[in-house]
Amino acid sequence: RRLTLDLAQVARTAVDRRDLEAVFARSKLVGAVDVVMDPDDGSTHLSFLLKAASEAFASVEPAGPARLQIDLRPAAAGGPARTNSVRTE
Repeated sequence: RRLTLDLAQVARTAVDRRDLEAVFARSKLVGAVDVVMDPDDGSTHLSFLLKAASEAFASVEPAGPARLQIDLRPAAAGGPARTNSVRTE
C-alpha cells in the first residue's frame, strides 16, 4: 500500500526525507517515506509506504502561502479505502 503525491512545479522544498522520517517515526499508518526532487520537470514526488489500509483526505489552505494538508486515517472496516482529490491552479 502506497500513497504517492506528485507536486508539479515544486522543484525545491525545505522538507527532506530525514525530516519526514522523524515526523512519521511513531506512526501507526506510515512505514517509510521517500522524497524525490526532479530538476528536469521541476517537480517533487513524495511516496509514503503504508503499514495498513488507510483513507487519505487532502485539503488546501485558501489564504497565504500554498499549503497542502493530507490526513490519513485507518480504513473503515469492511469498506474500500477512500481518497479525495484536490487540484489547484
